[in-house]
Amino acid sequence: MSLVLTRKPSESITLFTADDEPITITVANVNGQQVKLSFEAPDNIDILRNELLDFDDKALK
Repeated sequence: MSLVLTRKPSESITLFTADDEPITITVANVNGQQVKLSFEAPDNIDILRNELLDFDDKALK
């Protein structure tokens, strides 16, 4: 599934895990082509940048 949204600074979206735990993503700031995002999630949820996830996948092989 794919979804494309337009958000302005301070606007948020909330996702829910399979256990109904909320993960809120907020646009903190936009400066030119750089977008800063804020993530709020339960402590048991890991949040990784994709480049770190790719690194971990390669390191496991």
